[in-house]
Amino acid sequence: MPKLRGIANGLVWVLVTLATQSVESRATIPPDVPLVNRPGVGTRALGMGGASVGVSEDYHALAINPAGLAQLRRVEFGLEFKRKSITSDATYLGETHSVPLDKTRIQSIGFAYPFPTYRGALVVGMSYQRVADLDQDYYRAGRGGEIQSEVETIFEEGSVGAYQAGFAVAASPKLNLGATATFYSGGSDRERSFTYRSTNGIDRERTNTTQEMDIHAISGSLGALVQLRPDLRLGLSLHLPESFTLEGSGDDDIVRVGTEPPDTLDILEPYTFSDELTLPARFSAGLAWTRNGWLASADAAIADWKQIDYYGPLRTEEREYVYRTEVDLRLGVEYTFPNTPLRLRAGYASQPVAYRPIATDVFRGEFAFADFEQDRRTWAFGGSVLLEESMMLEAAYVTGGYERRGRSPRGVETIEKLDQNDLLVGVTFRL
Repeated sequence: MPKLRGIANGLVWVLVTLATQSVESRATIPPDVPLVNRPGVGTRALGMGGASVGVSEDYHALAINPAGLAQLRRVEFGLEFKRKSITSDATYLGETHSVPLDKTRIQSIGFAYPFPTYRGALVVGMSYQRVADLDQDYYRAGRGGEIQSEVETIFEEGSVGAYQAGFAVAASPKLNLGATATFYSGGSDRERSFTYRSTNGIDRERTNTTQEMDIHAISGSLGALVQLRPDLRLGLSLHLPESFTLEGSGDDDIVRVGTEPPDTLDILEPYTFSDELTLPARFSAGLAWTRNGWLASADAAIADWKQIDYYGPLRTEEREYVYRTEVDLRLGVEYTFPNTPLRLRAGYASQPVAYRPIATDVFRGEFAFADFEQDRRTWAFGGSVLLEESMMLEAAYVTGGYERRGRSPRGVETIEKLDQNDLLVGVTFRL
């Protein structure tokens, strides 16, 4: 009996977004790693499109640019919530199905303490930031040609949070330096079902899989903030590589009958797994300009996701990289109204999707490199109000998404569209 490829392979089985593994005679759709998608943190920062490497004036600096902590002059406590609304559309064989998904969670909680110094500054901080969402509710169904019926559903709940501790110092009147140590921890629960039946009356498959996974990693970041002129700052941040440990267990119930070549597969068994995954370093740079109540910022971040290490590079059978080098661009503006405690802000972000394949025929393990009608872009709006000189209320609304498509060698086309709307609300106390 042919073996099922990747049954005990935790990452490939758990983190694949749109694909399944199959028997050895079929192709394998390379895995999509959701941990690559980092939308950003901080209500104020996200209200400016995430352009905050040169700003970083609160405890979120621990995740964005730790050197920014040195700008704090008062003890700070903060708490944030996030309401996420996602609508994912999948068009397959001319049929379009839309699935909504809503989640509300604590997004971050943090603390920063500036020590009294004779000169310069020394600030320490600790925080929890939810940095990666693993939630998905995916549904794809269609029929036509040689496919009598095909239905795939994936439902997953989970996230990864960053527990951080760091510090920043004023190395000189115009230079701040900082460092953050980060422990990532999280997990997910996942259910997947797939049914397929061909018009030839022979090819068919029924798969039901459940899986639980724990995710852990240790990493950190280094940052610098340079005062180029009284109204202009340059921020630099290096996020060190992240080495993840993935551990968990699952159950598979799989029946498959095929004709290319003739084979029959029947599996009903639990399994456990333990895997290692390393994500590459990421570098960010940002400028922040202030004058007459205005703050304008621009960030650029680069990550060579081709260097993802999961027992070597992630490539296709033709040795092409599954991921691409990604450059994020973020722009933001904020205005503080004179003689009032009110600030308004807006922003824009371009975050290309790093994962290239799109599943076009799950039963045969076929895929194509996706063409993007629109790569991932977001628009943001936000504001804050200062109450009693010690409490700041902040809110941000972020909206955007992407659309991509691909066609298999057999002419089977898949189109995916994702729209996401996030509402963040935070409160900060400065004593």
